[in-house]
Amino acid sequence: MTSISSISSALTTDVMENMIFRNLPVSALGICSCVCKVWRERAEKQINTFSHEKAFGPKEWFIHFGIDLRNIPRLPPNIAEILSSPCPFWSSKKVHETHLLVLVPETVGGQSLTLKTLGELVKKPLVGLPTQYSFFALGEYADPAAPPSHWVLLTRDVIEGSRNKSYPDQQTLLSQQGLGVYAVPTILDATVCIFMEYVWSGTQLYSDSPWTWTRCQEKYDANWQLGVGGFAPDGLRVSRRGSNDEDCGVAGFRQF
Repeated sequence: MTSISSISSALTTDVMENMIFRNLPVSALGICSCVCKVWRERAEKQINTFSHEKAFGPKEWFIHFGIDLRNIPRLPPNIAEILSSPCPFWSSKKVHETHLLVLVPETVGGQSLTLKTLGELVKKPLVGLPTQYSFFALGEYADPAAPPSHWVLLTRDVIEGSRNKSYPDQQTLLSQQGLGVYAVPTILDATVCIFMEYVWSGTQLYSDSPWTWTRCQEKYDANWQLGVGGFAPDGLRVSRRGSNDEDCGVAGFRQF
């Protein structure tokens, strides 16, 4: 009996990528990624080259900023299944319709990725729309370097029912609706996702119309959480967000 690996080795890379994997739906790519190592690599590569609602990955970092990222973390083998599954927050839609999938690198251009270095980067993309912070106040937060490179799934809006609630209540809401796999986003992950979407597509998520912020895990000081939002033509705001703020909800966040 001919094995899958034997078939894979008999097919050229061009045939696999251009004639087979490119024409498969997301759900089928999820199945293929579980077959063997070779098929997983091909399926992941195809996911990373999908149109912009699917992923801002290493190719996009190179196109828009000229950054050649190395040691790219693997997406989970069931990522295609995750993207094509019903969204836990908007059940009539799929995850890929309601989320951003973004690679957050540890370093960019030889520098550690921080909120400040990110702000300089997005001012002058090689391709796409430039942007900036319109207000930037971190309080007692020290803006550390990014953790090791990772992938992020972030909802394109705050989840329903999360506005005008305390931070503990928002955490509880995420836990209840997010199937135990979602958390409040970190300030760096949320800001990277929002900025990359704008540079790429010109879409201002978490904008000023209507005013929308997401609270984040980090604290501005003992009494305030950091948040990001209010994206307007003059830029994105990063600052403190208080309790029971009607403009401020919380995004759904997963890290891979």
